Amino acid sequence: MARTTARGLIDDDTAISALERKRRKDFIRDTLLPHLYRWIINDDVTRFDSNQSHATIVDPEDPSKKIKVHQRIWLWRLTNREQQHKEFLQSSYYKAFMDMNPSATGVGITVFSEGLQKFKKLVSNPKPESCVDEKVSGLEYAMEAMFDVLNKGETKEAFMCHQCKEGEIAPDEVLELMRLRSSHKLVDAVCCEKVERPDLHIDKEKDCPRMIPFSCTHGKFVEEEGKKKGKGKGKGSTKKKKKKKKKKKGNTERCQCCGYKKRLMALFDKVKDDERLGNKAVTVMVWEKARRQGKAKNGKDNTQQELTSKVMTVAQLIGHFVKLLHICIPHIQEIRWIKHLQDTDFTKMSPGTILIFTDYAALMALRARQAKNSSVDAHAICDNFVILWNKRVVKVTGKKKDESGVEVDIEEEVTISNVDIVHFFAETFEKGKKNDHAMHNTCLDYIICKYQAKLRELGIELIRVLLWTDNAPNQYRCRQTFIQVASVELRHPGIKVIHRLAVVDNFKGIHDAVGKDPSRTVKELENIGIRSPNAFMVFVNCIQHLETFETKWDVYEEKQNIRLKDKGRFGMNERVMLFVVESKEDFNRLAPQYPGRILLCDRSSIQDTINDKCIEGTTQLHEVRSIETSIPRVEGSQSDQDDDEVDDNEEEDNVDDNDEEVMKRIRHWRALCSDLPCNCVPCNIFEEEVQAGRVNILDSEADVANIQCQYHPWRNTRIEIMKGYVHVEPTTPSSQSREEYLASQKTIEAMEDDQNQSTESDCRSTPESDCESSPNARIFIDGSSIEALAMLQPERRAIVTRLLQVKSSPDYNLSYASNSAYAVQHGSLKRLGPRKWLNDELINGFNIHYLGPKLDERSHIFSSHFMSKLLSTGDHGTNPPSYKYANVETWSNRIAGGLFNQHNIFVPINHQNIHWLTLRINFLDKKISLWDSQGVKHTNVLYTHTALRYLGDEHENAFPEGDTRKWLKSWRIEDLSDKCPQQENDFDCGIFHLINLCLLVNEGGISLESYSQASINTKEVRKIVAYLLWAASSNRPEVMTRYE
Repeated sequence: MARTTARGLIDDDTAISALERKRRKDFIRDTLLPHLYRWIINDDVTRFDSNQSHATIVDPEDPSKKIKVHQRIWLWRLTNREQQHKEFLQSSYYKAFMDMNPSATGVGITVFSEGLQKFKKLVSNPKPESCVDEKVSGLEYAMEAMFDVLNKGETKEAFMCHQCKEGEIAPDEVLELMRLRSSHKLVDAVCCEKVERPDLHIDKEKDCPRMIPFSCTHGKFVEEEGKKKGKGKGKGSTKKKKKKKKKKKGNTERCQCCGYKKRLMALFDKVKDDERLGNKAVTVMVWEKARRQGKAKNGKDNTQQELTSKVMTVAQLIGHFVKLLHICIPHIQEIRWIKHLQDTDFTKMSPGTILIFTDYAALMALRARQAKNSSVDAHAICDNFVILWNKRVVKVTGKKKDESGVEVDIEEEVTISNVDIVHFFAETFEKGKKNDHAMHNTCLDYIICKYQAKLRELGIELIRVLLWTDNAPNQYRCRQTFIQVASVELRHPGIKVIHRLAVVDNFKGIHDAVGKDPSRTVKELENIGIRSPNAFMVFVNCIQHLETFETKWDVYEEKQNIRLKDKGRFGMNERVMLFVVESKEDFNRLAPQYPGRILLCDRSSIQDTINDKCIEGTTQLHEVRSIETSIPRVEGSQSDQDDDEVDDNEEEDNVDDNDEEVMKRIRHWRALCSDLPCNCVPCNIFEEEVQAGRVNILDSEADVANIQCQYHPWRNTRIEIMKGYVHVEPTTPSSQSREEYLASQKTIEAMEDDQNQSTESDCRSTPESDCESSPNARIFIDGSSIEALAMLQPERRAIVTRLLQVKSSPDYNLSYASNSAYAVQHGSLKRLGPRKWLNDELINGFNIHYLGPKLDERSHIFSSHFMSKLLSTGDHGTNPPSYKYANVETWSNRIAGGLFNQHNIFVPINHQNIHWLTLRINFLDKKISLWDSQGVKHTNVLYTHTALRYLGDEHENAFPEGDTRKWLKSWRIEDLSDKCPQQENDFDCGIFHLINLCLLVNEGGISLESYSQASINTKEVRKIVAYLLWAASSNRPEVMTRYE
């Protein structure tokens, strides 16, 4: 009995201990998650996955919420769980966890693995197609081989017994670095410690950045320079030496306190000099050229870089390792520097600047769901642009729990910008590479024109375009692109372009994520039977299924919701699709079908440098900046002008761009080039001086202009002169301005009018504008056709745009002297923005204040609340309908002359607060008619019969001795919803109602040919309605932007 009891007690204790251990393990894991998350998103551990999009995960800081983050992949050296666990235990994030939880005994691999499972959607192992940094990857594979050599037998003994001198890294530390395979940590170990850089502290919300001094990573060894100077090659080498000296201008001596020669080489020389150890054979993974199918243009075999195994001696391995380390020290420093620039470019973005990240997506394979084995996939090109513009500060409000757990109201400010995504598609049918500099520059010119017009609507002038791309040759790092940047003054006067190139294989971010969306959309559509057989159909299908003009961020901003803080820098506001063609025939064929969406890449007008290498040292180049303020004189216009030099101080004359013979000649374009861009405080001040016109960058040497910049010796900033030659000046729609776009719209509308002359009707005109006779001209507002958006003059357009885009404020409410009860609040007016439903306030404001005065003496418009009151459906129209005449019995008393002396009564109907209908009571013809832009529906009968019943009750009150039943039988009810234009979305019903009412008031009828969804979209009817409401108001508030 005692044994049984004891055994039971032991079992109970064991169960309790197991339960306690599990509870303790779960607590440690949950407490670890925030630290683990911050470690995972560190660029030294993972990086953006260019082959994936976003993932939704539980917020580690607040498990009750979910967050959307871009997916990442482990670095190649961290592809198994043991490596990841060891790396985490060496990190500062683990130290922070232990400091916050002193009672924790540590984090074992089991708890660590369970924690990582929570982030399995966020991070995964790299795939074969994942882009690799060849330099860093090669070094880390060499480190892996070095660890295998140094950690074995005699080699380890000889290595570990080395007596370190001052400044050298201890053997055990070297061995640990090799085990970790972290190139970034190795660079940090062989260089001087990072120091704070206050001159780079642009974003004050973040800690002051810390950087390794450039003298440690980019300085030159004195002894190496001495050796090079001693290697003279006779008299013929003098000119070459001068060129080399000019190219290396600004370099400083290498820091004498650090470097792999000082901190590592004594250790490795000891191993290398031992014949037994140095001659051992080892296998190393190296990047080498591998032969591929086909021949290049020069007749040589096609090759590509590929990871292969190679056998070498330990001495050769050490030499291979040292060579790669020598390359990676400045390479990793530049990666960090460029990343800092990208982070701070948004912080310092001025109102007249747009920030662009662009890259070509991988060639899109259009694989059919059903295909034969011998089938060949079609392909499509996609050039992705992410544009940040209109940076602003917005106040947001919300609730937050205080320390006592009580919810309190809070108000904060958040800095946001509009983030637009533009996808440019193109075919690959013709021979030759189409995703090149020509298409890129065509798309860029379009973006500059489009956003110049957008900013002008806000009263802001575009002065600078900051463009980030990768370092790919033939696309971005090529003479044709550089000459386009330098000559931007020719195409976009007054606008400067700063083209910054990322470090090779290190340009990952939002542009990669959005580039996967079209490909994923095409695959999803393929699975449901919607085929995209070519690039043009990809463009068409993406318009329908991917394009968007309003997101949740617009709603949050309008309501000043604190959730707007989650937008971050890259929360999308708009996504647009365009298509690029390469022949005028294709452009003329497609432009009328898709107005404003077709671009022509005219390769006959590509500016080139006549095969001259326009900039020396392009492999080190990371910035090209346009600086010309006028179009330079053509070569040959001065007899004494030197072919290779242009006098920077000489006053330049503008030339006649319409003279084709002159345009065939050569111009000299100047550009400011730098091996490293800079966002330090002195450089920012200098840039502001240039923009303000107080400093002319052409009047002084670049090194003098940037003398205050601490990093100037390593930046190699200089003014380069490029010879630009163009066959014919580009005059094609590849760079449409707003005016050209409107002109093309009128041409397209004229073509439509010619096709519909048989249904023309008379058109009224106003002193402001005349309307052409056309089917679409039947849409009347103030006697003018909605068709002509151009009738809104630029200043009027700017007023409307500002009112719709500025945050809601009582200062911009519209008041009306005639009837103050139907004022229009600014928040309601903003619902005339894209893709938003119109509310009762807008409908009543337009009908009563704008259309009301235009009615004849025997017509009347009820407010939208009339039908809701009559049916007792409540303020939101969601209550079950119940007819109650008493609710509106007195409404007819407000009609001048009485109800039965009217010719027409117009009734706007808000159906269940989700849809707008139009109803007319025609006393002359005794007809009740209804128009629904979604077609005939059985629910429409409710409103027509309710209107008839209302007339019966009114008749009984007005004529108590009359025969109301007989009178009602003379009335007809008709649902004309199948004979009116139909909406093609779920948000324009209010616009359709207003247009229908305008047509009934002005013309007395509606037909299918009166207008269409396309005409509403292309004519921007919402803006016209907003302007007419504003013009009819008594206060007419005008918005001044905070930049004016």
